[in-house]
Amino acid sequence: MGRSRTRVSSLDCLRANEAQARYPERMRVKLLYFGVLRDLFGVAVERIETADTITVRELLVLLREILQQRTSKKAMIGVSGERVDERLWGSLAVAVNREYSGLDAVLSDGDEVALLPPVSGGCGQGLDRRNAD
Repeated sequence: MGRSRTRVSSLDCLRANEAQARYPERMRVKLLYFGVLRDLFGVAVERIETADTITVRELLVLLREILQQRTSKKAMIGVSGERVDERLWGSLAVAVNREYSGLDAVLSDGDEVALLPPVSGGCGQGLDRRNAD
């Protein structure tokens, strides 16, 4: 009797593993948008689900696609005529769980991903004048 239960349990585990392979669990990631990204996405915080584990690089590709669907092409053209998304995505810093991360880092369920665009501002001319004196 004990052996048949063991066989059933092993079979049940095998079936569960096969089902999981066919139907991967959803992974949830919390996104924090800063600077211009907050303006472009229209929110400061957002949660997304993916069908499987992904890397930071894959997440950025996904987010570019989402942003392109949400915004018009006219809104994505900068003053110089260069596409804003090309400059922005190329210079973006990413933090996973409050630590800077590389593009090949693998995300886990429940991770918090902060997208940090480059920061500019200040008065460069005023600084130049002070240094010239």
